[in-house]
Amino acid sequence: MGAEACASCHAEQYRMWSGSTHGRAGGAPGPETVIAPFDGTPIRFADATVVPRIRGGAYEFVVRQNGFEERAFPV
Repeated sequence: MGAEACASCHAEQYRMWSGSTHGRAGGAPGPETVIAPFDGTPIRFADATVVPRIRGGAYEFVVRQNGFEERAFPV
């Protein structure tokens, strides 16, 4: 199914939605779909640090938290 199924009856709404941030949010991560910088700048929280980065062309979040092993999560 998917959003494209709506386009034939709701062309204008589909056109507006598909160009929006929400409409572009799905699919594989890449420069066209990822808004936040994945430049390795740490994001600090009260109990953890998250580092968004691109490694080998893949987008991932590295989570560092005291008492736990560092883990990388693919986007």
